[in-house]
Amino acid sequence: MSQPLHFSWRHFRADDTERVFELLSPPEVRRYLTLPTPFLPKHAAEIVNKCMTRPLPHPAVMVDGELAGGIKANLTPNKNAREVMIAYWYGVNYHGKGLASAVLQRFLSQLKEQYPKLVTAHAFTHSDNLASQRVLLKCGFECRGDISDFQGEALPAAVLHFTLKF
Repeated sequence: MSQPLHFSWRHFRADDTERVFELLSPPEVRRYLTLPTPFLPKHAAEIVNKCMTRPLPHPAVMVDGELAGGIKANLTPNKNAREVMIAYWYGVNYHGKGLASAVLQRFLSQLKEQYPKLVTAHAFTHSDNLASQRVLLKCGFECRGDISDFQGEALPAAVLHFTLKF
């Protein structure tokens, strides 16, 4: 594997819509995400708007000044949060380059600093998304097995649950 790409992050902006559409349009990216089919520019605009208005961390991941993907944390928006759910996505040109692992490691470290009472991080992958499973394992997550719902919310079929203890 090549060296991880150098990255930064920033808030999503309205002018990211076209790039988000471009990154999320390929079937090999969408197959593991819950996105409408067909995926249209208006759906990309909805995603960007949601990212811009979220009160919790959901940065745009940048590589060489270009939007490469996104990562987010779902948690109770207060300093007493004890659990967090992590999700991420990247354009196909950024797969297999070490980016997801590097970003996730830094993101988890920042979350722990920002929310010192965090105890557990959760992540979910489709059972056949081996690349994402490798990312999670590399970052210290443990696979807890198949799961059909999380905190009362139904999940797509064939989903694996991963956890990380801080």
